Amino acid sequence: MVRSLSRITRQGLFQSVSVFVALAVFEWQISLTGFSQSTRVFDSPEAAHADRDFGVQGEYVGNAIGLQVIASGKNEFDLVLFTGGLPGAGWNGTPPVRTDGDADLVADTVKRKGLKRIERKSPTLGAKAPAGSVVLFDGSKETTNERWEPDAKMTDDGLLIQGATSKNKFRDYTLHLEFRTPFQPKATGQKRGNSGVYHQGRYETQILDSFGLEGKNNEAGGIYQVRDPDTNLCFPPLTWQTYDIDFTAARFDSSSKKISNAILTVRLNGVVVQRDVPVPKPTAAAPNKEDATDGPIHLQDHGNPVRFRNIWMLPRDAQRESLRPIVSGAERFSEQESLAGQILISELGCASCHAKSDSPLATKAAPILSQVAARLRPDHILGFVNAPHEIKPGTTMPDLLHGQSPAERTQSAKAIASFLSTTGKYIDRSGDSVAAKRGDRMSVELTIDGLQIGHVHELHAKGVRAQSGEPLLHNEAYYTLNHLQAF
Repeated sequence: MVRSLSRITRQGLFQSVSVFVALAVFEWQISLTGFSQSTRVFDSPEAAHADRDFGVQGEYVGNAIGLQVIASGKNEFDLVLFTGGLPGAGWNGTPPVRTDGDADLVADTVKRKGLKRIERKSPTLGAKAPAGSVVLFDGSKETTNERWEPDAKMTDDGLLIQGATSKNKFRDYTLHLEFRTPFQPKATGQKRGNSGVYHQGRYETQILDSFGLEGKNNEAGGIYQVRDPDTNLCFPPLTWQTYDIDFTAARFDSSSKKISNAILTVRLNGVVVQRDVPVPKPTAAAPNKEDATDGPIHLQDHGNPVRFRNIWMLPRDAQRESLRPIVSGAERFSEQESLAGQILISELGCASCHAKSDSPLATKAAPILSQVAARLRPDHILGFVNAPHEIKPGTTMPDLLHGQSPAERTQSAKAIASFLSTTGKYIDRSGDSVAAKRGDRMSVELTIDGLQIGHVHELHAKGVRAQSGEPLLHNEAYYTLNHLQAF
């Protein structure tokens, strides 16, 4: 009888434990079908829709307001509220308001503020390769096999997988590339949609699911360990995004000594987030050392399923481009093509010969030569007349002495410079060292009517010019201090 009772007790205990385990397994299965409860990684929108958090995260807009909702798993979200609109679409730059909460808080915020969910697209999405480009990847096996090293892999639906290195090697170029980061709601920091584009296998523009973050150099749009993006233009995960990048390689002399740094201009989703930024050395984890050789495009494998498509490269000759006329007003308004064109036509003097009709084009007057001797140093006048494009790369002045022999050029230049030196009284004086230090700080960044105007020093000396700004290099060799102060 005692043994029977004991057996019954053991059977009851076993049944209880079995029921408990079954309930636990059931609850775990239920958790996988609801809001994010695990570290699952979704590499396609179709798969991500199984997670209800994916349908909540994203961008919302209303009347002069923008909201970014970032999924962090377990029905939890970070909310970032922008004044004026979303970054790159109305945000006025004031610090956003950050908070966190669940899906109910998101729904309540959207309702109270009258917001609607939107899905932005980059204006360069689907951009076609221009004439002269090298198509690195178009979704075909042919470009994968022809343009990429053998370890490059492609998905069944025609997307390039991270961890690929191009066979082609390049010097200066414009790169177009489209990428998509995965949906990893429970991941944070560098474990969330991490990859990168290594230019020449040396300098990295970061790829990361940094949607809604502050925008650091190790996030999307950043030059890794070098510079933060001007604005965080990262779109939500599993949205196709674009990089359009102008790269100028570092320059080395005949003894392999570096004489100028590599330069990057980066557009993330159509917006410039890095303009003419020098990169002093290879960034972390670069597969190639820095030297004068051309290098490949390397798409970093950081363990996250980042996908790529529509990759093409337009080779450039930055050395040759540096010889073109530079009109700084047009350069600074390059994003507003119509205005930039109007400035360019006026400044180049096109309207002096061509009929203007009733257009607003102004006639460009040449520099006034009276009193030029009071403004410019005699040595500069002589050098500029003799070789204007060598003394001032980018000048719109034609080479007046083209076709003359070196001896004839020197004789003619001396004659013209001698005459010009009689047009004013040359007076110079020493500068104030205290004022010079103050001016150095002020000249780093000038803001005029909301335009950030930067002047590049180093590149002009090396014959490779940045895309915007007038040269300030060695102005003391050109102008008198009185003239600079008056200017």
